Amino acid sequence: MRAINWWRTGLLVLALLLAAGAAAMYVLDDRPSRVLVLARDVPAGQQLVEADLSYKSAAHGALPPGAISDPDAAIGQHARGPLPRGQYLTGQQLAPTAWRGLAESSIKLPAGWSLLALPMEFEHALGGALSPGQKVDLYAVAKRSAGPAEMLVPGARLIDLRSPDGLSLAVARSPGLDDDEPLGSVLIALPRALLAQVIARIESSHFVLATAADSGA
Repeated sequence: MRAINWWRTGLLVLALLLAAGAAAMYVLDDRPSRVLVLARDVPAGQQLVEADLSYKSAAHGALPPGAISDPDAAIGQHARGPLPRGQYLTGQQLAPTAWRGLAESSIKLPAGWSLLALPMEFEHALGGALSPGQKVDLYAVAKRSAGPAEMLVPGARLIDLRSPDGLSLAVARSPGLDDDEPLGSVLIALPRALLAQVIARIESSHFVLATAADSGA
């Protein structure tokens, strides 16, 4: 009987330790972090200066991978693609020299539309079975909720699929890109009136692309 009691006591202690560890991880994940965001729109290829940057505090677990907190890591770097005001700044969005990838001036957008880069994995982008120019619907799913997906942008345009290093996965202008290179982000075009709404969801939601319900031109 005494052996059984010790066994039960040991299990109870182990359960308490695991619970304490989980609580500590939750607290660490929710601790505020001060990171850089864009203070204004930055076109593709432009070199960042101090006036382009601002700070924002957010829960650590809500930040995109590679979020930058040190301005010295951003100032003097070049935007790999167009960066809208308010977007978190990550190392994958920057290059030491002007990037020769997609430039906003080379993309014909409807009047009143803007470009936006969003972090995304293949499983949230139809497994990567997408192509530039395709009409897509953009959904958001809250990171801390099992609720249904919410449509944010119906009929957006997919412009590019990019690796975590910012190289295009959709166009053969990225020499040396591995066939199994993971998806890091997508570049989409959307109505400017919806831009702020989508940016506001970056820290709290996962984004998902689906073939547009209205797939016409």
